[in-house]
Amino acid sequence: MSLRSSALLLLLTVVPIFFAGPALAGGTFVTSVQDGDWSDRDTWDVQIPSQASGDQVQVEHVVAVNSSGAEANVLLIGVSAQGWLQIVTGELTVAPNNPTNVGVNSPGLLYMQGGTMNAGDLGVGAWGQIGQLGLLGSGWSLNADTADFGADAALIIEPTANGPSGLSPLQVTGGTNIAKGSTLTLDVSSYEPTVDDSWTVIDSGGSITGSFETLLAPGGYEIAQDLSVQGLLKITVVPEPGTTLGAATALLTLFALRRRARK
Repeated sequence: MSLRSSALLLLLTVVPIFFAGPALAGGTFVTSVQDGDWSDRDTWDVQIPSQASGDQVQVEHVVAVNSSGAEANVLLIGVSAQGWLQIVTGELTVAPNNPTNVGVNSPGLLYMQGGTMNAGDLGVGAWGQIGQLGLLGSGWSLNADTADFGADAALIIEPTANGPSGLSPLQVTGGTNIAKGSTLTLDVSSYEPTVDDSWTVIDSGGSITGSFETLLAPGGYEIAQDLSVQGLLKITVVPEPGTTLGAATALLTLFALRRRARK
């Protein structure tokens, strides 16, 4: 199952539990009223969002960015209902140092497959609801001033090749925090990796605090996270537990058989 279908299934099957979201100052709340394109007036209750109006945008449907000029003062994905924001082409900009919160009072998903997003202070799964960040392939740009992956955060990567050509990283100007309880998942729907394939997932100008508590991969794969280089989080495909031991046992058995044959 691909990143897109698995994430949508999760959003559709989780029952929202309402919590108080983060307090935000000023601006008009502009909320999605139907699935649609960001630049389509019919997608929103009040108006097409803008920074000039100080709009605090609430995404509660499946909304796609397909053109340049999309903007928000504050961005909340998943508030009174589940929300999915998909960056396909074009560019979306949230005001610098203002929040993009994914999974506030309901589950939310931010999905990068193309284009550019300038997310301000990016928070994922930090308010008691599932927040997902999906990264598909390369050729897109996701930039944040800071990044915070909470206890209910799920980062899903779907590379299309080995190395930088297969996955673009989240670029963070400042620091990145990764809380206990967070999850990182490898989706192999678009590429079947081999041992030692690796990808830089987060490139942070400041330090990275913490690490993903749970690493998930489909059967036949095992992944490890590497934080040995300051400000970088790298994921590598490693042999499954027992694989190396099994190979060593096979070699020893072959060696013993050869010795017996010589006698």
